[in-house]
Amino acid sequence: MVSKTKILAIILAGAIICFGEAATAQNISIGGGVGYGNKSNNLNFYVNGNYAIPQSPVRIGTVLGYSVREKNNNRRVDRIRADLNTYLMAVDKEVISLYGLVGLNVSRYRTKYKTGLRAPYTDTNVYAGANVGAGLELDAGVGRYFAEGKYIFGHDAIAGFVVRTGLRIGI
Repeated sequence: MVSKTKILAIILAGAIICFGEAATAQNISIGGGVGYGNKSNNLNFYVNGNYAIPQSPVRIGTVLGYSVREKNNNRRVDRIRADLNTYLMAVDKEVISLYGLVGLNVSRYRTKYKTGLRAPYTDTNVYAGANVGAGLELDAGVGRYFAEGKYIFGHDAIAGFVVRTGLRIGI
């Protein structure tokens, strides 16, 4: 049986390979940032990459995120997320860009329980969902600042609003 961690790695690797097949340097941007989700109630760190399809208002992107570990006396929770998104550029100018986004999410939650009848034990769950949102980019000289918000539809553990901001640099 293939582990859930390997499934996440395969999804991310597949998206990166798709970028590489037809990519040219001016069409790819990579970056990172921080965010907040109302389900994790913690700071999240992200790395992301986008591929702009030539002569099209469409970009395809991946995002990999990690939530700051949630700890208390009874348990410790680690969250890792991967997204595959499509961005429709409503305005795509040098100074500012506005876009809508839709995509798929996969989240891995690993909880280590310290107390209870079976303690200590670990519970791992993988949840899939879909998202819809919008964002903007601003010229930063060395790259593009971005800010976006989205709502994730899916299992109650992952459904909710997420905002993130950061910097993307063309490669």
